[in-house]
Amino acid sequence: MAGESAPTRRSRGLDRGAPWVLAALLLVGALLRVHQYTEVPRDLETYDEYFHAFAGVTLIHEGVPRAWTLVSKRYYENGFWKEWRGGRFFIVEPWFDHPPLFSLLTGAAVTLGGARSMWEVQLAHMRLLPIALSLVTTALVFVVARRLASTELALLASALHAITPIIVVSNRLVKAESLLAALLLACIWACLEYLDSGKRRWLLAAAVGAGLASLAKVLGLALVVVNALLLVSRSRWRDAVVASTISLAIFGLFFAYGAFYDWEIFRRVQGSQASLPLSLQTAFRIILNGRIVLEHVFPFTGLFLWLGAIVGLAPGPGRDLRDLRLALGVYFLTLCGSVGLVYGWYPIPLYPLLVIGAASFLQKTFERPGLLPTAVVALLGVLPIFEVTLGRVSPFGVRAAVLLTLLPALAYEVFDREPWRRAARAGLVLLGVLFVIASVTSVRNLDAVYPAGPAAPPAIWKP
Repeated sequence: MAGESAPTRRSRGLDRGAPWVLAALLLVGALLRVHQYTEVPRDLETYDEYFHAFAGVTLIHEGVPRAWTLVSKRYYENGFWKEWRGGRFFIVEPWFDHPPLFSLLTGAAVTLGGARSMWEVQLAHMRLLPIALSLVTTALVFVVARRLASTELALLASALHAITPIIVVSNRLVKAESLLAALLLACIWACLEYLDSGKRRWLLAAAVGAGLASLAKVLGLALVVVNALLLVSRSRWRDAVVASTISLAIFGLFFAYGAFYDWEIFRRVQGSQASLPLSLQTAFRIILNGRIVLEHVFPFTGLFLWLGAIVGLAPGPGRDLRDLRLALGVYFLTLCGSVGLVYGWYPIPLYPLLVIGAASFLQKTFERPGLLPTAVVALLGVLPIFEVTLGRVSPFGVRAAVLLTLLPALAYEVFDREPWRRAARAGLVLLGVLFVIASVTSVRNLDAVYPAGPAAPPAIWKP
């Protein structure tokens, strides 16, 4: 319209083009995730990927879940050792280490690939499931972020989720966390829809989503708490009780499942996992996480995302991201109280919330490009990825290009003049370009620098 300001016209144009940009980001994210997806992470780098496939395919085709056990074999009454593809597995029946939903999905994926028994499952078929779920999560990042903030922030957050290397590679692992990540955002979105529209179907959707999360992994019960607190924060106490009751009723199916196959074994296995070792260092390990499995492949990326989220999700004018702060805090605290040794896939459900916070931080930094936030972007967000890409310290040219972006930010900090502000913003744009180049290059070349590492069962596994 003729009377619109230039920013308004840009905003309208961005809104119209957003679906196409999101589609392009999803395509790039898919290409990065499928590149060498069976080589990195290494096969049997974690045995955990196979217990979902084993349990799912046997449950579908034989009617009984059978898989290798994560806990000590003394909790099961029968079992046998099996050497397969260079690994040694203790196979038990019925398998109760985790709820069955994600195993059923994985079993369906390998069945579509032609497997009819546990020894026919293929990594290439298994990993397509978490990759597909991660792309759904990227789309949900956009939907939730645009609803709570702006189209610009939503696209930036989606881009971070699509191409950040630690997220790309982690999303290949056959772990239930990939489903929890999608369900967490879906529950937040459904709650917001219900609070805005008052339509009960959205409350039901949020409740069912949280219940399904608990059937994928017991840690998914955190989503029940997230739903309840989002509703209570708007004084919807009755709705919180209704949603929680529905979710817990769905979780109750796990106990019915255990009783159907063998209640005594089910009780012993669940009791053993309730006594996992705890560590006061767990929170720091999660925040500083640079792991895919156990090796710190992408050091400082986790710290960058957390610092960005702490600043970006803080209250500020023009946006209210308290729902994301609440969800992030609940899941983080639940995770800290539920695990001892931190594996690289544990933060997967946190990454969507962290990238929205980091995108908000980048927006704030672009509006006022001070020295300290620009240094965080350069030294924690960009430079370490180049060093992973090269498998060594970055060459002088790369380090010089990154460090030069700090000079206009320093000048703007000192002189507070508009020309230096524009120069500092140009430096941030350059850092963004370097981040994209480093991210894409690191994923393309990761097989050459990724640690081989001996295949080994989890540390808590006791044969």
